[in-house]
Amino acid sequence: MMVRVAGVRDSLEFCRRPEHLRRTVKIALTVGIILTLINQGDVILSGGATPLTAIKVVANFLVPLTVANLGLLGARGSQPRMSTSSKKAARANQN
Repeated sequence: MMVRVAGVRDSLEFCRRPEHLRRTVKIALTVGIILTLINQGDVILSGGATPLTAIKVVANFLVPLTVANLGLLGARGSQPRMSTSSKKAARANQN
């Protein structure tokens, strides 16, 4: 499967919108904390954390952030997109 660079760039811009970041970061923080407590909580609390533990904790936050963004993009893909001319017309009507 070939990925278009413009499509990737457009997806990254979409995910970086403040309204989307607020939602996906909240999800990542909530799920990341829960996963960390479940998976590494005992190691951290006993003082046995290692650099590998830190990598696992970071993954506990990055995985839900990635999944939340993929869900966001999937939902976006199911919505009809406006053509460039329709977008220009909508902007003109707003002014």
